[in-house]
Amino acid sequence: MRAVFAAIEKLTAEEVSDGKVVHVCGMFIVRVQVRLKKHVLDDGKGTLYVKDFFEGDRIPANEVEFANIDIQPTKAFKQQILDQISGFSHWIGSGPRQNVEDKELLEKIDELCETEGYVTVKSIMFNVGLSKDKARKKLNQLVEEGYLRMDKIGHSHLYKK
Repeated sequence: MRAVFAAIEKLTAEEVSDGKVVHVCGMFIVRVQVRLKKHVLDDGKGTLYVKDFFEGDRIPANEVEFANIDIQPTKAFKQQILDQISGFSHWIGSGPRQNVEDKELLEKIDELCETEGYVTVKSIMFNVGLSKDKARKKLNQLVEEGYLRMDKIGHSHLYKK
């Protein structure tokens, strides 16, 4: 399977770099976005400007530069996904698991604190599969028990050992 994706990637890159619009396996349309080059005005302030071109003017190639790569799903692919979606109640990680073992939760918290230095409600939701409310309750319970301490930074709550 990896070889198939590598081949698709290589061929898509070749075609797009030639300025072509590429349809990838009926799922995506890939195209390069270009823009007019910005120049620096000799006013000592570094002011940027774009040369003026008008309809019908030929724009020299040296006045155009790469801006971005635009990747859009095809209408058929979007519809295929929409036909398979049944709801949006919990879309973090592999889905909500309300009955996670405390031992498993503590192991994951220890692992995340070791690598990241802290855990958040979102990191527990994603890594353990709890809902937002359940993850918050479990973390706050561990703070009350003295296992974690909570630092509030802006709107974020960081739970640390």
